[in-house]
Amino acid sequence: MDRHLVFETCTNFRDLGGYETADGRHVRWRRLFRADSLHRLSDTDLDQARSLGLRTVIDLRAFGELKRAGGYPVDRHEVTLHHLPMFATLKWMGEVLDAWPDDAAPGQLYLVMAGEGPDSIASAVRLLAKPDTYPAVFHCTAGKDRTGILAALVLSLLGVPDETIVADYVLTQQVIDNLRRTEAEVSTLTGARYDMMPIDTQGARPEVIRGFLDLLRLEHGSIEGYARALGLGNTTITGLATQLLD
Repeated sequence: MDRHLVFETCTNFRDLGGYETADGRHVRWRRLFRADSLHRLSDTDLDQARSLGLRTVIDLRAFGELKRAGGYPVDRHEVTLHHLPMFATLKWMGEVLDAWPDDAAPGQLYLVMAGEGPDSIASAVRLLAKPDTYPAVFHCTAGKDRTGILAALVLSLLGVPDETIVADYVLTQQVIDNLRRTEAEVSTLTGARYDMMPIDTQGARPEVIRGFLDLLRLEHGSIEGYARALGLGNTTITGLATQLLD
């Protein structure tokens, strides 16, 4: 299976299938995808989305991003669209980025972002524990930070080792040049200067997602402990595995 799927109008659309868990199972191919923004999809792109059987789109972008750019073209491809913003306003993100200390631990910014959106994360995981959700894709604007946070949490809850989660996150680096314009647009929308943005937002550095997972474990004892702090019980975590693991 090809992990990267080629679309005309988005750069970072890829399959989360094939990854091996610590107990030897594997994430199913062509069930769950991660992506950058999907609002520009061409007719050819929509044909590919239909060929994947796509049923659910989870949009993690802020209200301002959705209002400015638009959402998934449900008028041309009928899917169930869930807008679950990880942070509600771009102004909040701009203020965080402008005040971010240079000596912050890698992954700390992601911890702050996840802390702003616990309901978003919990709702997304609950959706992904349901059989009628699939095939599904979740995305933000660049498909790196908010999408990376959710991908790391889902894979970790499935039992995928950190080394594999880090490797998946770093795959965004292969298309980072094509995402520079998108990230610059985000910095303009947030009001933060792109050339002054924190290093954690620049590229897809392995220590960022690794640090995020480490910080969650430091606070909650485990990723499962973090999930329970979000109100996610064993039924949801087991349902996630049922839907995504062979």
